[in-house]
Amino acid sequence: MIGGGIKTIFITKSNLRGIITAEKWQIGEGLDEDVEIPKKGYNISGEIEYQIKQGQDIMLYPYTGITFEEWKRIRGNATIPGSWNSLKFFRWNIGGKIEYKKIYGRAGIMLPFKVESNKESKLKSRLGFEAEAGINVWKKLIAGLFYKQFKFGNSSSGMNINGMIISYQF
Repeated sequence: MIGGGIKTIFITKSNLRGIITAEKWQIGEGLDEDVEIPKKGYNISGEIEYQIKQGQDIMLYPYTGITFEEWKRIRGNATIPGSWNSLKFFRWNIGGKIEYKKIYGRAGIMLPFKVESNKESKLKSRLGFEAEAGINVWKKLIAGLFYKQFKFGNSSSGMNINGMIISYQF
């Protein structure tokens, strides 16, 4: 999978930070027997963080936000009649981030809502999880790892995503 995105952070004087993110991704290899895996997707999110300083080097950031996401796959899962090709949903995110000198960690839960698909009319949302950890390796260059677990009403409608983040802050 390869993806890209842009994140804009708005910092206020009252320790609040607004974050707007847009990401797009696509599976690079052809899908054979794994047709239930989405081939491509995108998301647009808005979050609010509150900065809490703990001592000299530790910063805490509780956060919450809403994300709109769309996934597309070549065809549905053949074992489930009428399974989706296109899935659109909003999700509520809540969690926390911690920074210590040049390293950081972030973890939270995700709850999809207003789930719509082109075929399955009653997909129930289930609680998901996200985690990320990284290090500032050189000036404003950051490298890290992430994991996201999405779940919906049945096994055809979920996905685990993990990968590496490389970002540069301007």
